[in-house]
Amino acid sequence: MIKPIPRKLTKSTGVLIASVVLPAMLVAQNSAGDEEEEVFTLSPFEVTGDSDSGYTTSSTLAGNRLNTEIRDLGTSLSVYTEQFLDDIGATDNQSLLKYTLGTEIGGVNGNFSGSGGGVSPDTGAGLGNPNSNNRVRGLISADNTRDLYLTSVPWDGYNVGGVDIQRGPNAILFGQGSPGGVINTRSKQATWEDSNEIGIRLDEYGSMRFTVDMNKVLIEDQLSVRFAAVDNRTKFKQEPAFDDFQRQYFTARYEPEFLNSGDSRTIFKASVELGDGESNRPRNMPPVDYITPWFSDEVGQETYNVAWVRNDLFNIPGRGDAVPNRSVDGATVENPNYKVPFGSSTQSNGYAGYFGGSIFFFDGDSSDPFYGMALNPISYLGVDINGNRDGGIGGLPSTGPIGVAGYRGFASTTGVPFSTLAKDKFITDTNIFDFYNNLLDGEIKREWMNFDSFDASVSQTFFGDTMGIDIGYHTESYTSGGYNPVGYQINVDMNERWVDGTNTPETGWYTDGTLNQGSGRAFTRLGNGTGESTADRESWRATAFFSHDFAKNGDGNWLTRLLGKHTITGMGSQDVYARESRSWAKSTFVGDYYNHPQFQGIKEDNGRFWADFVPSRVVYLSDNLQSASLGQNLGLRYPTEDPVLGETVNLRYFDSTWNRPTDPTVAGYVDPEAIWYNQVGVGSGDGAWEQREADNPANYVGWVTEEVRLLTDANPANISALTTNRNWDDRDNEAYGGVWQGKFWNDSIVATAGWRHDKVSQMTTKWDRQEAGDDPASVVPTSESFGPVEEESTSYGAVVHLNRLPFVGDIVDRLPVNISASYNESNNFQTGQIYADYFGNQHSLPEGETEDMGVLIGTKDGKFSLKLNKFESRVANQAGSFIQYWNYGNNVGIYANRYHQLKYNYRYGGQPNNGPQYGDGVDPVSGLPVPGDNDPDNYRREFDYAPWTGQTWEEAEALEREVVAAYDDWLEEMYPLPQIMAEAWSFAWDGTDFTETAIENFRMTSDVKAEGYEFEVHAQVTDNWRMTMNASRIKSFRDNIGGSAIPGTDMTLIDYLLDFDRRMAETAMGDLRIWGFGGTATARENWQGHADGDLKARLAEEGTVVPEGRLWHANFVTNYDFSDGKFSGWSVGGSMRYQSAATLAYQPIQGANYIGYDLDAPFKDSSEANIDLWFGYGRQIFNDKVDWRMQVNISNVGVGEELIPVTVQPDGTPAAYRIRPPQQIFLSNTFEF
Repeated sequence: MIKPIPRKLTKSTGVLIASVVLPAMLVAQNSAGDEEEEVFTLSPFEVTGDSDSGYTTSSTLAGNRLNTEIRDLGTSLSVYTEQFLDDIGATDNQSLLKYTLGTEIGGVNGNFSGSGGGVSPDTGAGLGNPNSNNRVRGLISADNTRDLYLTSVPWDGYNVGGVDIQRGPNAILFGQGSPGGVINTRSKQATWEDSNEIGIRLDEYGSMRFTVDMNKVLIEDQLSVRFAAVDNRTKFKQEPAFDDFQRQYFTARYEPEFLNSGDSRTIFKASVELGDGESNRPRNMPPVDYITPWFSDEVGQETYNVAWVRNDLFNIPGRGDAVPNRSVDGATVENPNYKVPFGSSTQSNGYAGYFGGSIFFFDGDSSDPFYGMALNPISYLGVDINGNRDGGIGGLPSTGPIGVAGYRGFASTTGVPFSTLAKDKFITDTNIFDFYNNLLDGEIKREWMNFDSFDASVSQTFFGDTMGIDIGYHTESYTSGGYNPVGYQINVDMNERWVDGTNTPETGWYTDGTLNQGSGRAFTRLGNGTGESTADRESWRATAFFSHDFAKNGDGNWLTRLLGKHTITGMGSQDVYARESRSWAKSTFVGDYYNHPQFQGIKEDNGRFWADFVPSRVVYLSDNLQSASLGQNLGLRYPTEDPVLGETVNLRYFDSTWNRPTDPTVAGYVDPEAIWYNQVGVGSGDGAWEQREADNPANYVGWVTEEVRLLTDANPANISALTTNRNWDDRDNEAYGGVWQGKFWNDSIVATAGWRHDKVSQMTTKWDRQEAGDDPASVVPTSESFGPVEEESTSYGAVVHLNRLPFVGDIVDRLPVNISASYNESNNFQTGQIYADYFGNQHSLPEGETEDMGVLIGTKDGKFSLKLNKFESRVANQAGSFIQYWNYGNNVGIYANRYHQLKYNYRYGGQPNNGPQYGDGVDPVSGLPVPGDNDPDNYRREFDYAPWTGQTWEEAEALEREVVAAYDDWLEEMYPLPQIMAEAWSFAWDGTDFTETAIENFRMTSDVKAEGYEFEVHAQVTDNWRMTMNASRIKSFRDNIGGSAIPGTDMTLIDYLLDFDRRMAETAMGDLRIWGFGGTATARENWQGHADGDLKARLAEEGTVVPEGRLWHANFVTNYDFSDGKFSGWSVGGSMRYQSAATLAYQPIQGANYIGYDLDAPFKDSSEANIDLWFGYGRQIFNDKVDWRMQVNISNVGVGEELIPVTVQPDGTPAAYRIRPPQQIFLSNTFEF
């Protein structure tokens, strides 16, 4: 982690700016004010903003890497000038992309949430790198490039002279790249004219932004240097959010006179940029709601004794409110007192995902815990009646803190229609928590980054720039990290008394547990992890071109005019990318507590970083709310301190060590086999339960409070020992290609064709210590390679300028406008995270393709232009969202385990060779006699079906045979796919392996298609009045979900899964009993409770629009500068941004087996329109030596505190929301000299 940066202008930065600015000001004040402007001649390998006119520019490198007129390119390309950026106040993707054509950007100032929608929206999307949380044409995010080099460094406007946005793939630029397109920034370059500029920007939240930009000519027309810097201190409406960073940029240009003679030119350029920053960025979505159900009449703001609330003797008053039912003599008895809002989960729904282990409790205004407790007692050292360890203590209560479920859990429990599509609700009432003005993360969350980059190039041209070569080099290192432990949901603590009470006739059954100081208080739970990654890039690139104009002599020959001008460009490049990421726990237990014998089994089964060894934290946000009610201000506050665990803390935990003498002759001896009365049944009518002293918690050390030790990352030297996993992603891309551009017949027809060959290889390495022991050196990294893969990409297009065409041109010239028609096709592919299919095969690379047809209409003087474009773009093989891989793979391994044991009749499940086998695999029924109650040596119940309530042994045996036969038929009919799948997940249907190792990178793929129209208008109405407008009508939708082909078959992944899903539902395969062959838990119940709902939800998305898909986007921007009269020096401008209603989902339809959507019945939100206004004033000051200009921008005029739906429930009511960007005012001042 980088050293935190103080949240004010640092002294070093101030000294830096002053040391550079002051001498420059002195030079400026003593120099002549009316020097003739220097002529800056560009090479064919560069462009500059000097030729820009208002919001328009004439040329770009983003078409084919050479300076090319935009009107001669058929690609869908827009260029945004420095003037445009200045007017709207844009400094990065977050502030620019909401104005640009066909783009969306997340974040608190964005125009969509960027959360991905779905059942569980990513509320933290873009916190680490907000600039990357974008979407182009509704497809995917674009690549970020700087001067056409791929970069991980987010851009900032302080050193940017313009932005090119290429929509859709461009094989000429990048054969390997994002199918969404490219967002390329043009770095400011050193020029042949001295200049200095200082900028200061302030806003209503207390933000400060300081910039400096200075250019100095050292040798006239030969050597110049430029320096720029920014010191940014952004604050937000949500307190205490901030975003602080510093960046410095230096560039130089050298054109040695001795190498520039005649028609040849040599140019050397180099630049370096450094930066670092720290932030606690705001969130653009409210917290998830796990608190309001507590205020319902059903729960009534009650709090509970944790031991009692999960006890299934609900006929005893006060017991079992979290237990829906229990089994009595084989029959299910429903609990009339069951509180439905508890949901069906015993732990994960209740206490913010608590999964065991220790929790330390903090007040929100304190960095020290007031209490720490291992809430679930560990009984590993419990003994049996013979004094041998059996791992159980029968007198302990059912444990686990309780809480209300989210709406998704509630819907599942109550059987709400289409509950598999239900989503948790988000808080909308600011009386609960004012998320508009407060950040739930408080002072806890942090993001950080630091980077350095270096660029160098040398270009040589010959024969008057008709031939040339450019060799460029780029290298960068970008480190970013984040500590984001806050579970972004608000819970309420319903636990009145913990489970550390006693079980005696004198005290009763756990009536005297410790009172919970947090009872009735709102809280949020914190995780224990943090992470950091470093991405290194190194690129070499060579570009050479040759151009010949057959008509350059102007002799008027029709043949030479027909042949026109041709340019051939060749390129070769090598790009190396290496990314290392690391995650670590903030703290883990060490010392005597960690080494306690009762954790031996947990260590062996689960490893060093299991929940029992990694403490979690709860931070309270309020006082007790039992007397409060919804509608009034509940007084929730964000944490003002970062809750920290030191190297020693006090912890209360249950010690399961036997605490009685084991020698019967010693005083105090207790016989483990002696009768003991468990008070659990007192009050039920049956009285106390007769058990053994081995089950009596009083015979163990029991609950103790001790000082325990922690290893923490407060000492950076401990991070290696705390590291849970590391990942390396190494990629190499060697490419070569060529572009031909021909301009025929007086430049009336411009054709462009490009071809590119990429050779890509990738190696990913994973070092995962999650389930390893104490020694990190014992962890063996695993690697997966991809390639080398060689791909070819093509791009071709043509532009016809009708006004220049022979014969036709004479007619068009009579019109007041020029008309051009264009066509372009291009494709590319993308590398990145390696994903696998269900059978362990690597998915094919994502591929992109686009087709564009356009018309450009412009006035003769070039002041007005209209571009219309029709397009179809497609991204194929795109990996879908995260899948709970356990549900699809590991659970099937459990089925294989039980099937094999059932078929071959061996005693120990998963261990066919560890004990006797009673079957031959022909008849799954073992043939052993029906066991009696006093027949301990008959193990039939352990591998043969036993009757359920009301079922005979004959019926149970018949069902057993049906189940095995159903699996046998499936394994034969689908051979070899089930066997291949099993091998990939580390198990086998023949019983040779039951390891069940997950394929964590298992994903389904899908295609995303976008089709529509784009409109773009630029106008320089007068010399003082500029305007631009863009609009798009884009339908982006999902297609071919799960359609990846299974190698060697005609099936797709979705075909295979649906066949398995059908068999689980309709055949005896679903009747496989998985948790005991006399039990009621079946494979059908397991599959349908875990994988089936997710599968159906994904399948139902076929043909649906992408999350937050809006058909129309339109943006209008204009500015007027007053140059004379009483308003001379003033300027006014504004913009309007419009988005049509978003399609959030569709009316679900229940088919025979699967859920579908009625695509003609969409659920939509409302359209959205935002207005921005600005005005400015400029004049010369300091004896006309300094040009001063100020500008006030008011964005989102009149917008207050509003929410915009992001997802909806199956009935169309909103579930998740994003916070609409509110009105914001900022003031900018610039000084040029």
